[in-house]
Amino acid sequence: KRQHQAHVVLSNLVFANGFEEAVDAAGSVTLIAGVLNELTPSLGVYWANGETLLPNDDFDAMTEMLITGDPPVGAWINIHDHTDGDRTDDAAAAGVSTLGLDSFCGREIESGVSSSGLSKARDRVLAVTADILRNGPGLADNSTLKIGEDETITVNLAELGSFRTGQPVIRLTPVEPEVEQTAPEPTSPGEQATASDEPPLFTRRRRAKQFAT
Repeated sequence: KRQHQAHVVLSNLVFANGFEEAVDAAGSVTLIAGVLNELTPSLGVYWANGETLLPNDDFDAMTEMLITGDPPVGAWINIHDHTDGDRTDDAAAAGVSTLGLDSFCGREIESGVSSSGLSKARDRVLAVTADILRNGPGLADNSTLKIGEDETITVNLAELGSFRTGQPVIRLTPVEPEVEQTAPEPTSPGEQATASDEPPLFTRRRRAKQFAT
């Protein structure tokens, strides 16, 4: 079993003023960490803002993402699952939230869990997080977004989060698809004449008579 011998701490000492500078600073630290990770017998990299801990191979893959032009969301941002007991309001629903996005746009993301389940909620948050890191935090309050081909969400910029208390959040709410009402199948004349409280014995006798006829 390998034991770690030392920690190397990397930090950007210049305050990032705005989204683009924050992304540039995170990118620079990531590239330097990637080089050290490759040149030394590293066990992994810990990204403090998002509280993410990645083995060296996984961080190498994240560094390669950055080199090819994609934000390494898995290195910078953590997605937490929350149970009902984590809520600060009375809504009885679990959800997910980010940790680390605040460093880039001043907000974390929160999303409740719809009928599609927890995995879908994580995919939803991950998609919006990646879009923000790639294109900037230009989300309008009470706007609508299309996620993939089968989901629509509404975006609200809330001053207080349900899971991330005490800080502004981007709240995602899935729009549940409308369920089409199907018309009941027509019944036969004999069945229409049957009362709803007809005893089972009479029902069986009537059906037997219909079959015999």
